[in-house]
Amino acid sequence: MEEAKSGKKRLRSEYKKKRQQLGEEFRQIYSIQICRRLSEYFKPGRYDMVFAYYPLGYEASVLPFIEELWGKQVKTAFPKVFGEELFFYEVDDVSQLEEGAFHIMEPVTGKTKIFSDWTKRILVLTPGLAFDRQGNRMGYGKGFYDRFFEAVPEVYKVGIAFECQMAEQLKAENWDVKMDAVITEKRIYRGEFRY
Repeated sequence: MEEAKSGKKRLRSEYKKKRQQLGEEFRQIYSIQICRRLSEYFKPGRYDMVFAYYPLGYEASVLPFIEELWGKQVKTAFPKVFGEELFFYEVDDVSQLEEGAFHIMEPVTGKTKIFSDWTKRILVLTPGLAFDRQGNRMGYGKGFYDRFFEAVPEVYKVGIAFECQMAEQLKAENWDVKMDAVITEKRIYRGEFRY
């Protein structure tokens, strides 16, 4: 058990380093390319809502895509952590976000409302440290997204990463939830998973 934990810790460190080594200029360029792929992938009417995230540190930024959605009046939501749980709040402007837990930009309580209509078709853009072609995701080790996806398995889960974060194969635990697709600056990985 301890060996597995230290192996995952070592992998997390390796993929953090790979992402960091891209440099700011390439992260920006690749983030824009990811947003272009998202624009191609997202078809109006296919989903009622897009759940996004505000990039932390060296994560790929999906903000240009989200701003494009706001211009088209597409509803979006961002996560907020309470204890061990992740909740999504409807957000339609970046001014409705503030720094919260783990220095992550989160919805401002009181300016936004918690999302609760699970009858809608929802696309969830999901950050992570590494992904593989089978849809496995390695997060940051806290399990927030895995618990969220376990509670609402019907949402469409899309991992967002730079190509350098794609692993040949990640060891999945029983509680790990697979992505339905993974989008990088180079391609959209899907087909092996649910579509």
